[in-house]
This record gives sequence, C-alpha cells and structure tokens, in this order.
Amino acid sequence: MVAITVIVEFVESFDQPILLSTLKQEFSPEELMVVRPGNRLSVIPVPEAVAMRIMAMKTQTS
Repeated sequence: MVAITVIVEFVESFDQPILLSTLKQEFSPEELMVVRPGNRLSVIPVPEAVAMRIMAMKTQTS
C-alpha cells in the first residue's frame, strides 16, 4: 500500500448546498465517483473539468 498526501485548500463556499440528487442528475458515475452506488460522501478525487462544472453550478443555486 502506498500512502499519498494531498494538500487541500478552501476556495469558497456556496450559499446553498448542491444536493446529491442534483449531482446524480448532472454527472455520470464515470465522471464523479460520489454518484456511484455504494459510495459515501467523503473526500474523493474530482477531475478538474468536473470541479469547474460544479463551481459553475454555484451561480445556478444562488
């Protein structure tokens, strides 16, 4: 087993949370690991393109 350290930095908050049900509508399980059956809401890898789409959703929820 290989240990990997990742530095995480707070960028900004959302006025309204994005619900898991919304993420499931917007992203496929291949794009976003958290929408795969059996996964838990925790720290997961998110591809940069997906992260940018999630950040764009901020303006849709405000």
